[in-house]
Amino acid sequence: LGLIREHGFLGHDIDIDLGINAEDFNFENFLRIVSTSTEFVMRKIDEQIEISRNAENGFLFQKRICLIKLIHVSGINLDIFIHYKDGCMRWHGSTIHRWENKDFTLTPSILEGVKVLCPSDADTYLTENYGDWRTPKYDFNCSTDTPNLVITRNFLSIAIFLKRLAFQMSTDQEQGLKFLNMLIKNRLIEQTDKGIRVRKFI
Repeated sequence: LGLIREHGFLGHDIDIDLGINAEDFNFENFLRIVSTSTEFVMRKIDEQIEISRNAENGFLFQKRICLIKLIHVSGINLDIFIHYKDGCMRWHGSTIHRWENKDFTLTPSILEGVKVLCPSDADTYLTENYGDWRTPKYDFNCSTDTPNLVITRNFLSIAIFLKRLAFQMSTDQEQGLKFLNMLIKNRLIEQTDKGIRVRKFI
């Protein structure tokens, strides 16, 4: 977003986000390098658990590393998102989030004098992630303002989003309605003639 819209870093952003395609990432090598680094400290590793059902109606659990959080000696936070290919889509996320994009190729560019790779079709990628990306928005919420958010199919993600909905509806109705519409779009909640109810999600 900074590269394409601002031709540099976003002035109001305080961390650095990077993406690595899963097929190009070796986690064991990465851990070995970070563990001996004097520049970075590992802060957190997020794993996403996807729950589905098998033929006997039991639960299947698939766990994947999706986000690695580092802190640089300068104090800057660095988030490394692992991007997984799923059919014609490519997704990245956190423990509770999953953002999906059409699969994309990369093209080289320069950001503040540093060689970087970015999606070749930047307009499509940014529109999927931000909607109207050309207009700066300083209160962007990654849970309600991202058009490409898909709720992760695990119990923790569902519980957190329902808890957030209850909190927002009691404190900020406008934000609560945004949460409600996002949950309806993701088919976690449905509206009936008797009100709203949680769908069978997993």
